[in-house]
Amino acid sequence: PVTISSQTTQDLRNSLRDAIKFCHSNSGNLINSQGSVAIINESQSSYCDIIPGHLLYYVGTKQEVELYDPDGFNQSEILSQLNTEPLNRFISILKDIAKIFELTPQAIHIFYDNYSNF
Repeated sequence: PVTISSQTTQDLRNSLRDAIKFCHSNSGNLINSQGSVAIINESQSSYCDIIPGHLLYYVGTKQEVELYDPDGFNQSEILSQLNTEPLNRFISILKDIAKIFELTPQAIHIFYDNYSNF
């Protein structure tokens, strides 16, 4: 069993906050994500980290959060009536998390990927 102290919690909070602050913004109409697959080993367990190799295109903003779809995809899908309620809930959760790390909603970007089942 791992003992979690207040110092451990504070160290984790500081590490996450620093990591987020050093990230760059991808504001704009296009996000270019290079395709790669990497096996990442952490804490005696491993998982496959898949980074999609397609371009993402800006399709709109909802609650101050930018929304993206892949090139050639039905760009109305993420903004469809069917996705409105779940998307609003998801954005609300992300905005609550962003507040913890002192981020603005403009720092959050969501992309729709109909091909992933993760």
